[in-house]
Amino acid sequence: MKIELEGRIRNTRLPFHKALHPLFEAVVNSIEAIEERGISYGYINITIERDQHQESFEQLADGVDKPVIGFIIEDNGVGFDEKNFNAFETSDTTYKEDKGGKGVGRFLWLKAFDKVEVESIFRENGKYKERRFEFIIKGDGIENLVTRETGQKKLTTTVKLIGFKGDYRRNCIKNAEKIVLQIVDHCLVYFLSENCPKIKLYDEGKVIDLNRIYVKNVKKEEKISGFEIRKQKFQITNLKLSSTTDSLHRIHYCANGREVKTENLQSLMNDITKAL
Repeated sequence: MKIELEGRIRNTRLPFHKALHPLFEAVVNSIEAIEERGISYGYINITIERDQHQESFEQLADGVDKPVIGFIIEDNGVGFDEKNFNAFETSDTTYKEDKGGKGVGRFLWLKAFDKVEVESIFRENGKYKERRFEFIIKGDGIENLVTRETGQKKLTTTVKLIGFKGDYRRNCIKNAEKIVLQIVDHCLVYFLSENCPKIKLYDEGKVIDLNRIYVKNVKKEEKISGFEIRKQKFQITNLKLSSTTDSLHRIHYCANGREVKTENLQSLMNDITKAL
């Protein structure tokens, strides 16, 4: 069965107010790549690309951020080795099914961006290799693919989300601190882990430590307790997400370091209002 990429992207749903979700997808991919590598010194660097054309911001008031036009996400995970690259090329792959992946997240990239550039250094069969390619809405999606051996012995992968499309760009939050808070909220289950990578965001000379933001805004409100049902022990972690853009109270069911299911807490407890 052949997949027409342009039609697949057209049928992929991504509301304009969820303009940051392609970035979330890239960050989660990086976290999972670091987990797959099995290291305790994982890092993820996120860089905001802004419109630097004078006419685009010379009329902005002082303190107003320039428009976001793209993101760069770098990590030291396992990289685009043969099995990961094959999974990337396969629509609706089940490769990450055990992690809750549906195999469609990368389509969000092309829904909101003109193209994606990927550069990856990985180790395979005892050799270090470099793989570069562009992901675009054309043909099978992969263009300018280069795979070769390299003398570089530091594993690193860089994903560049390039050319933020009109309505997504206009609906994207411009403030770096607010973008950070949304990333922390979306990736909460990973920040709860002791093995969470060191994640930083770079924005025109400013550096924001997301792990520190998590500790400051979320972890300080953390309360952990245990309970038992039919001799099965569970743990519940209560958190106050003062940073969230979602005003609903939710319960997140997690297993094996993953969020499995989410429910609106108000549907279970009628006296829980939107704000406490």
